[in-house]
Amino acid sequence: MAVTWSDFLRDPNAVTDGLADSDVVLHRREAEDLHLSSEARYQEENEAFGLLARMFLALVKDKAVRDRLSRADLAQWRQFLPLAERDQFLEEYIATAVACVELGSVAPLARLIREWRMTALMHADPRRAQALIRTLAGKI
Repeated sequence: MAVTWSDFLRDPNAVTDGLADSDVVLHRREAEDLHLSSEARYQEENEAFGLLARMFLALVKDKAVRDRLSRADLAQWRQFLPLAERDQFLEEYIATAVACVELGSVAPLARLIREWRMTALMHADPRRAQALIRTLAGKI
């Protein structure tokens, strides 16, 4: 369900009553939208995400599974990473996902994905990588 911030301020009970069925997106003018969810739904999602993350952690200990995941189309940008780095990304991703459950925040996982995506970009575009190296070298 999506409502405007003004609608929420006018009748907050009508909006929060809708939380029984789904989360609510509060649209705000000139500001980022807000996502409103019940604590129970958040806990359910966190528990489900945690179990899934721990399952993947157990699965990737099997070399055959790790090899298949390294070749899988999980994210198209991964194709620009060298094979060894694809494995490293997978290991870091799963370990971070498990840790995020304990933190109650996926922000570290989002940061990890951004960092690895930028690493893939550097492999895909060597000129950009050289320009970045020159820029960083000039600051040292």
